[in-house]
Amino acid sequence: MAILIGLLWVFSLAITENCISILKLNKTLMKIAAFNTSAVAIFVSKLLKFVKLQISRDVTNYQLI
Repeated sequence: MAILIGLLWVFSLAITENCISILKLNKTLMKIAAFNTSAVAIFVSKLLKFVKLQISRDVTNYQLI
């Protein structure tokens, strides 16, 4: 009986360790996803500013001609 309890204890420890490592991995993946989302948002906003600047320059050049 003691051997069975010992095996169950070791098995439960292994499951707990796996759960903890999965949670850590999930947390890391969430950080990466959040960083990528913010990076994409910054890129899109800069791209839109650039396009807006180009359009305003084109309009200004057109008015000068």
